[in-house]
Amino acid sequence: DYTIRVDKTIPTITIEEPSVDGTNGWYKNKPTIKVTVSDTISTFSKLMICQGIECEPSEEITTSLKEITIEDTKETQVCAIAYDKAGNVSEKVCSNTLKVDTVEPKITGIGDIPVAINGNVDLIEGVEVTDTTSGVNGTFKMYNSENQEITNVDTTTSGTYNVIYKVSDKAGNEKVITRKVEIFKVLAANTTGELSPEPNITFEIYNKRK
Repeated sequence: DYTIRVDKTIPTITIEEPSVDGTNGWYKNKPTIKVTVSDTISTFSKLMICQGIECEPSEEITTSLKEITIEDTKETQVCAIAYDKAGNVSEKVCSNTLKVDTVEPKITGIGDIPVAINGNVDLIEGVEVTDTTSGVNGTFKMYNSENQEITNVDTTTSGTYNVIYKVSDKAGNEKVITRKVEIFKVLAANTTGELSPEPNITFEIYNKRK
């Protein structure tokens, strides 16, 4: 007696994506994608996977569950093809496009500033913000030490002021940099025409005879 088993059903692939933890559809932490294969008749044989936009699966996996962590900051997909022991092959199944940006934006052109009392200071000049992946979300904002938004500092009083710059990218990553603004007093010049006191100096004169 022979038992003939027929399997004309292709394996089923399920791709699970975690909830987006950033903003505007971006992940700001590395997401882990789960790829699962099921076949109820001839059972699973192998799984081919790849990572990239519309990539062609080439990495062979011999388990029916594979977890893939997206390590790079980029836009990508996870695609898979499954085989069962009867030789049936699934169609290529891909995840949604995964937008991953784990890197905070950059703020450049910020250094400490010395300013004479009652002088003028420009806290914006030379400051640039960039983000090469998801892009900068608006522009930077400035805050004082009490976390109150400001546009400038009071230069009528001497002292050291902290100016806190904050900017976010479209994924929700935030960059914070603090600069110090030193307001200093200018010493008045001596306009009386009087000479400053000289230190006591004693000269000794020697007559050298030939």
